[in-house]
Amino acid sequence: VVSNGMVNITGTDGQLTASTNCYVQISGTNPVVTVGGVCTVLRLGRLTFNVPKCGFAATPLTVKRLVMEEGATLEVDCSSRVRTETPQTLVSSTQVMVIPASVLEAANAGLGYGRHLYLADGNKALVLRADPPGTQIRLR
Repeated sequence: VVSNGMVNITGTDGQLTASTNCYVQISGTNPVVTVGGVCTVLRLGRLTFNVPKCGFAATPLTVKRLVMEEGATLEVDCSSRVRTETPQTLVSSTQVMVIPASVLEAANAGLGYGRHLYLADGNKALVLRADPPGTQIRLR
């Protein structure tokens, strides 16, 4: 669990692994986790972001590469975040990330209406976007 602190896992072989039934949780307004190697979330492992009201001050997780296995969980709690059109980068990677479509779909299903997670920058960034507040009209 990293909350308003800095964790550096350095070197090209520096790795962070959330193995079976283990998790990595990132919260607070200014957490900074830098992994010099691969960040791997194994099957039944979990990567969790607790997004604060005004969003993170900077990208909370920077890695060489993020790899999530099928059956891993990506969880983003943004229930306290103010809705804004400004996207929030959660993970930045120097190499292409591997996040199975089923993992991303499950994470999006848990976000609630008007919030979306997507891969950007050639699959090197995981971004949270929330639609701006306003009136929602549904046509039938």
